[in-house]
Amino acid sequence: MNIGITFTSDAATFKHYKDMARQMTDYAARADGYTVVDTAPDLVHVFGTFSMETRRLLTTYRKRRIPTVLTVCGALATYADHNKTIDSSQLNLQRRSLLSAATVVHTTGSEEDAAITANAPKVQTAMIANAAITSAISTDEMCSDLTSLYRTTIKRHEHDIAAD
Repeated sequence: MNIGITFTSDAATFKHYKDMARQMTDYAARADGYTVVDTAPDLVHVFGTFSMETRRLLTTYRKRRIPTVLTVCGALATYADHNKTIDSSQLNLQRRSLLSAATVVHTTGSEEDAAITANAPKVQTAMIANAAITSAISTDEMCSDLTSLYRTTIKRHEHDIAAD
């Protein structure tokens, strides 16, 4: 499987996500059948914010019929870290539309996952902790879970295309 990994910002808030992507790249190099590539990906994992650049990338990949996994970097962390409720004001119509552009939205915690599910019920989510910021999951477990998510996402995407 050829996996593309892209970021829509170089902001400091992306550090833990860049660590996560580096760990995934290292895992793919050790695992049989996985390669992180710059061109011709089977799937793209987009690490981004609620920005026009993220929307542009997701739209481009959708037009090319390449499935995407979106990790929203830091946008909801303020609420999740402080045990505040994430509600529709954080997930307005424009943000819901951006989330819907991804094949699957990767969430890193139960608060974020529950909020997205409650406020954007049509969005497919998958919760996998970021091993770069928690000891609750090992790097290999996280990477194994991500590759499983990638396989499932590709299968779902192929099924959806066949149904069209």
